[in-house]
Formats: sequence, C-alpha cells, structure tokens
Amino acid sequence: MPNNDGVSGVPEEVLTRKIEAAIERRREVFTLSYLARSNLAYTLKFRQGIADLVRTVDERTLEDVSRLDKLLLKLRP
Repeated sequence: MPNNDGVSGVPEEVLTRKIEAAIERRREVFTLSYLARSNLAYTLKFRQGIADLVRTVDERTLEDVSRLDKLLLKLRP
C-alpha cells in the first residue's frame, strides 16, 4: 500500500535483498551499491569495476521479476 509520498511501505532492506538475489541468480558482474527512495521513484546505483551505473525506476519495476530482469539486462556492457 502506498504511503503519503507515493511509494509503497516496503522497507528498503527488503528491496535491496530482492535486487541482490536477482543479480546473483543472473550471475551478473555488477553489484548494487546504493538504493534510495524519493517521492515517486527509486534511485539505484550499480557498481561494475570502477564504473557506477545509476538508474531511476518506478516501484513496479522492483515488484515484478520480469521488469527487474529487463532492468538488469540493460545494465550489461
């Protein structure tokens, strides 16, 4: 259920574990280094070597496994 700032009440720790599990399942070469919630979206920072890849996504992307997989696929070099 969304709270007053427009995003769900899912704790960031739960979302972090979900994203990290998806990264591990896909055997990706990058890691999640930052996750922050803003009024309408989440900012994610992924680290690959010395590069940081930053993406802003809506809540649906983190809730749906297929959308999360598409996001991770787009991060590949």
